[in-house]
Amino acid sequence: MEPINPKTGMTHAESREFIRNHFEEFVNRKNVDIGNVNFAPTFVDHGADVPAGMPPGPAGAIQYVAGALKRFPDLHVRIEDMIAEDDKVVVRNHWTATDSQTGKKLEFRGIVIFAKNRGALGLFGSPARTFLERLLRSVARHLFADMRDSHS
Repeated sequence: MEPINPKTGMTHAESREFIRNHFEEFVNRKNVDIGNVNFAPTFVDHGADVPAGMPPGPAGAIQYVAGALKRFPDLHVRIEDMIAEDDKVVVRNHWTATDSQTGKKLEFRGIVIFAKNRGALGLFGSPARTFLERLLRSVARHLFADMRDSHS
Protein backbone atom coordinates (compact mmCIF):
# COMPACT_ATOMS: atom_id res chain seq x y z
CA MET A 1 0.00 0.00 0.00
CA GLU A 2 1.35 3.41 -1.00
CA PRO A 3 1.99 5.74 1.96
CA ILE A 4 0.18 9.05 2.37
CA ASN A 5 2.47 12.04 1.94
CA PRO A 6 2.17 14.23 5.06
CA LYS A 7 2.74 17.39 2.95
CA THR A 8 -0.21 16.71 0.65
CA GLY A 9 -2.46 14.36 2.61
CA MET A 10 -2.51 12.12 -0.47
CA THR A 11 -0.61 9.24 -1.99
CA HIS A 12 1.37 9.97 -5.16
CA ALA A 13 -1.30 8.12 -7.15
CA GLU A 14 -4.01 10.35 -5.65
CA SER A 15 -1.95 13.46 -6.42
CA ARG A 16 -1.59 12.39 -10.06
CA GLU A 17 -5.33 11.70 -10.28
CA PHE A 18 -6.11 15.10 -8.72
CA ILE A 19 -4.00 16.85 -11.39
CA ARG A 20 -5.46 14.72 -14.19
CA ASN A 21 -8.98 15.65 -13.03
CA HIS A 22 -7.98 19.31 -12.71
CA PHE A 23 -6.85 19.50 -16.35
CA GLU A 24 -9.94 17.62 -17.50
CA GLU A 25 -12.35 19.93 -15.66
CA PHE A 26 -10.52 23.26 -15.96
CA VAL A 27 -9.59 23.02 -19.64
CA ASN A 28 -11.31 20.17 -21.46
CA ARG A 29 -14.73 20.53 -19.83
CA LYS A 30 -14.30 24.32 -19.65
CA ASN A 31 -15.31 24.41 -15.98
CA VAL A 32 -13.08 27.35 -15.05
CA ASP A 33 -14.88 27.79 -11.72
CA ILE A 34 -13.13 24.62 -10.51
CA GLY A 35 -10.09 26.88 -10.16
CA ASN A 36 -11.74 28.40 -7.08
CA VAL A 37 -11.73 24.93 -5.53
CA ASN A 38 -8.42 23.53 -6.79
CA PHE A 39 -6.07 26.52 -6.61
CA ALA A 40 -4.63 27.77 -3.35
CA PRO A 41 -5.53 31.36 -2.45
CA THR A 42 -1.81 32.12 -2.75
CA PHE A 43 -1.55 30.43 -6.16
CA VAL A 44 1.08 31.96 -8.45
CA ASP A 45 1.39 31.04 -12.11
CA HIS A 46 5.01 31.47 -13.18
CA GLY A 47 4.27 30.34 -16.74
CA ALA A 48 5.98 32.25 -19.52
CA ASP A 49 2.66 32.52 -21.36
CA VAL A 50 0.82 34.48 -18.65
CA PRO A 51 0.15 38.06 -19.79
CA ALA A 52 1.33 40.89 -17.55
CA GLY A 53 -1.36 42.38 -15.35
CA MET A 54 -3.24 39.19 -14.54
CA PRO A 55 -4.76 39.31 -11.04
CA PRO A 56 -2.99 37.23 -8.38
CA GLY A 57 -4.29 33.95 -7.04
CA PRO A 58 -6.96 31.76 -8.60
CA ALA A 59 -8.69 34.77 -10.20
CA GLY A 60 -5.78 35.31 -12.58
CA ALA A 61 -5.67 31.70 -13.73
CA ILE A 62 -9.43 31.63 -14.14
CA GLN A 63 -9.44 34.90 -16.12
CA TYR A 64 -6.58 33.69 -18.31
CA VAL A 65 -8.14 30.32 -19.16
CA ALA A 66 -11.64 31.80 -19.60
CA GLY A 67 -10.20 34.32 -22.07
CA ALA A 68 -8.29 31.61 -23.91
CA LEU A 69 -11.46 29.50 -24.14
CA LYS A 70 -13.32 32.40 -25.75
CA ARG A 71 -10.65 32.78 -28.41
CA PHE A 72 -9.97 29.03 -28.69
CA PRO A 73 -13.32 27.33 -27.89
CA ASP A 74 -11.99 23.88 -28.76
CA LEU A 75 -8.90 24.21 -26.55
CA HIS A 76 -7.94 20.72 -25.40
CA VAL A 77 -5.08 19.35 -23.34
CA ARG A 78 -3.88 15.75 -23.31
CA ILE A 79 -1.52 14.55 -20.61
CA GLU A 80 1.37 12.60 -22.08
CA ASP A 81 3.42 11.92 -18.94
CA MET A 82 3.00 12.56 -15.25
CA ILE A 83 5.45 12.09 -12.39
CA ALA A 84 4.68 12.61 -8.69
CA GLU A 85 7.51 13.13 -6.24
CA ASP A 86 7.36 14.60 -2.74
CA ASP A 87 4.68 17.35 -2.93
CA LYS A 88 5.06 18.00 -6.68
CA VAL A 89 3.47 16.60 -9.81
CA VAL A 90 5.22 17.19 -13.13
CA VAL A 91 3.03 16.98 -16.22
CA ARG A 92 4.14 16.84 -19.86
CA ASN A 93 1.16 17.76 -21.97
CA HIS A 94 0.00 18.36 -25.52
CA TRP A 95 -2.36 21.24 -26.30
CA THR A 96 -4.49 21.77 -29.42
CA ALA A 97 -6.83 24.60 -30.35
CA THR A 98 -8.37 26.49 -33.23
CA ASP A 99 -8.34 30.28 -33.28
CA SER A 100 -12.00 31.31 -33.57
CA GLN A 101 -11.08 34.50 -35.41
CA THR A 102 -8.68 33.12 -38.00
CA GLY A 103 -9.51 29.41 -38.12
CA LYS A 104 -5.81 28.69 -37.65
CA LYS A 105 -5.07 25.46 -35.82
CA LEU A 106 -2.52 25.62 -33.02
CA GLU A 107 -0.61 22.85 -31.34
CA PHE A 108 2.04 22.97 -28.64
CA ARG A 109 3.56 20.91 -25.88
CA GLY A 110 4.56 22.01 -22.42
CA ILE A 111 5.73 20.94 -19.01
CA VAL A 112 3.93 22.11 -15.89
CA ILE A 113 5.07 21.58 -12.32
CA PHE A 114 2.34 21.65 -9.69
CA ALA A 115 2.89 21.72 -5.94
CA LYS A 116 0.11 20.16 -3.90
CA ASN A 117 -0.18 21.19 -0.28
CA ARG A 118 -3.09 19.86 1.76
CA GLY A 119 -5.83 20.33 -0.79
CA ALA A 120 -4.41 23.49 -2.37
CA LEU A 121 -2.78 23.56 -5.75
CA GLY A 122 0.12 25.79 -6.69
CA LEU A 123 1.83 26.07 -10.04
CA PHE A 124 5.58 26.39 -10.22
CA GLY A 125 5.93 27.03 -13.91
CA SER A 126 5.67 26.08 -17.51
CA PRO A 127 9.21 26.28 -18.84
CA ALA A 128 8.69 24.77 -22.30
CA ARG A 129 9.14 27.42 -24.99
CA THR A 130 8.24 26.36 -28.49
CA PHE A 131 7.41 28.53 -31.47
CA LEU A 132 3.73 27.71 -31.10
CA GLU A 133 3.74 28.66 -27.43
CA ARG A 134 5.25 32.02 -28.36
CA LEU A 135 2.52 32.39 -30.98
CA LEU A 136 -0.16 31.53 -28.41
CA ARG A 137 1.33 34.05 -25.96
CA SER A 138 1.22 36.70 -28.66
CA VAL A 139 -2.41 35.91 -29.43
CA ALA A 140 -3.20 35.89 -25.69
CA ARG A 141 -1.63 39.34 -25.25
CA HIS A 142 -3.81 40.71 -28.05
CA LEU A 143 -6.85 38.95 -26.67
CA PHE A 144 -6.40 40.40 -23.20
CA ALA A 145 -5.62 43.85 -24.63
CA ASP A 146 -8.94 43.64 -26.49
CA MET A 147 -10.67 42.51 -23.29
CA ARG A 148 -9.19 45.41 -21.29
CA ASP A 149 -10.16 47.90 -24.01
CA SER A 150 -13.75 46.66 -24.06
CA HIS A 151 -14.04 47.21 -20.27
CA SER A 152 -12.66 50.77 -20.42
